[in-house]
Amino acid sequence: MISCWLVPKVDGASRVLTVLRDLAAEGRTMLLVTHEMGLARDIADQVLFFDAGKVAESGPPEQVFGDPVHPAHGSSSGAPIGDS
Repeated sequence: MISCWLVPKVDGASRVLTVLRDLAAEGRTMLLVTHEMGLARDIADQVLFFDAGKVAESGPPEQVFGDPVHPAHGSSSGAPIGDS
């Protein structure tokens, strides 16, 4: 299990993201909780998007990020999840 708080400007965060991408490329099974929507979009087979502790959207990343069934929660622009 990898547990860390990733802040894009902090040294080491990019290395952790690289390791996660490498593990996904190797076909490793992972359960990842993240605010890094780009990472989730790139490496996930399935995505669960939570809002207020409940699943608001689930499915393959192409659907969840590109053509969501539910409105993007927290996005004032109405853009698909991860594009706000």
